[in-house]
Amino acid sequence: MVAIRMDASAPRIQTLKLNITNHSNIHPFYERCMGLHEKFSEHPPTLLHTDVNKFVKIVGEQGVQRICIEGNEPLARKDVASFIKAAHSYKGIKDVRLVTNGTHLKNYADALRKMGLKKVDIYQMDTLNFIKYQKLNGKDALYRVLDGIEKVEKLKYADIRLNILLLNQINSDEIVEMARLTRERKIHIRFMEFAPTSDERNPYADRPILSVVDAKRMIDNYEKLQMEYDLEADQPTPIFKFDGAVGTISFCSSKDIQAMREEPHIELNAQGILRSSINPKKTMDVLHHIRKDSKNPKFRKAIEKFVLLKASGARSKTNKTTKPSKTTTKAKKTSSRRKTTSASAS
Repeated sequence: MVAIRMDASAPRIQTLKLNITNHSNIHPFYERCMGLHEKFSEHPPTLLHTDVNKFVKIVGEQGVQRICIEGNEPLARKDVASFIKAAHSYKGIKDVRLVTNGTHLKNYADALRKMGLKKVDIYQMDTLNFIKYQKLNGKDALYRVLDGIEKVEKLKYADIRLNILLLNQINSDEIVEMARLTRERKIHIRFMEFAPTSDERNPYADRPILSVVDAKRMIDNYEKLQMEYDLEADQPTPIFKFDGAVGTISFCSSKDIQAMREEPHIELNAQGILRSSINPKKTMDVLHHIRKDSKNPKFRKAIEKFVLLKASGARSKTNKTTKPSKTTTKAKKTSSRRKTTSASAS
């Protein structure tokens, strides 16, 4: 292995997002106004798990510690388990997470767990109603998602997170019901404000947004939530739970969501194109170099430039103070002594 001289004191990006496919089997009605359709190209994936294995070892040596396996729907790839294994190829990787819509989760849960996966994020499950789900996503697949969640629970996945968009006049009558899932099930439900990036096909252009403050008030009216613990480095918002509950709940305002989007990361897409969130216009095609000579010092040095946090870019982002949402502000005050106390958002 070729040693790379690096400035250990230089701040570095710690998160790698792997987009392993452009294909998705469901298309929620809100994806266009949220800019989700712009993220993925129509080109077929060329990235292989052997490429990822080599790439992870390189960026792992350069400071990357967290890997998020995405795609449009990563479980659309039949070899997804091999990507999970590749993501664990460097011992310095501390956190590997899969982001999925959950429709194929039951089929792959065993294989993914055997390859070391412990954390899964499920998106686009914004309702518990089968008819609503079909209208939202264009496919009758909620039963498959629910079966997948039950499967990963049985397999003792350490972190199962359901990310639910707050959709006014669509799932506003289900907020309490969804929250109650955490009573007996070891899952984390994260309620997220609908945050469109444009008015293109925005179904909410003429209706008010259902805020996280509103959602928390609904739940508190049913039963007051308790503060679980303080903000952690990798947790952007406070954690709540019902008294005696097994699972937990959190709330992400549109500002919280924007802050998460701005977190520094590097991204390798399904065509093997590398880019950094610090300078997204600058890209690098890494596949040729990985397959020809992944140990080439010049190639590794070129990748390191993507991993380094530039003072002109990331420092301003990571140090920028954003005004937190009302729920976050009040929760932080309430949790100052790291004790479990009741908290409400007014």
